[in-house]
Amino acid sequence: MEGDFNTPGLGTNVVCEDLQIVGCQNGISFYWAEGNCTVRRCSVHHGGGGINLAGAPAGYQNMVTDCQVVQCTNSGIVAGLVTNCVILVNGLSSPTAIYTTQAVGCKIDGGSVTIAHRSDMP
Repeated sequence: MEGDFNTPGLGTNVVCEDLQIVGCQNGISFYWAEGNCTVRRCSVHHGGGGINLAGAPAGYQNMVTDCQVVQCTNSGIVAGLVTNCVILVNGLSSPTAIYTTQAVGCKIDGGSVTIAHRSDMP
């Protein structure tokens, strides 16, 4: 599932929930979303990228919650806020497991980790 929101106003308040994506090049990706996008209770397995809500300008919050990204070869989760997620990546070149401003209660195994603020994580 991919979205390319190059027109102002199109990439706001998007919600994806209860999806299961297996074996795709990109799991859930919103390029240049303006913000307030939410992905919850979704699973992305055995593909290229996991969940990518990148490109939001300052002041917008993209959130991923209660999701799983397993055995993806590129980035696991990229978003502003990530809560209660499991990210198990298996990349050949040490992909990004998680890149976020804030993470709460996530389990991460494999890949690089960039989290500005984290809490309740093993």
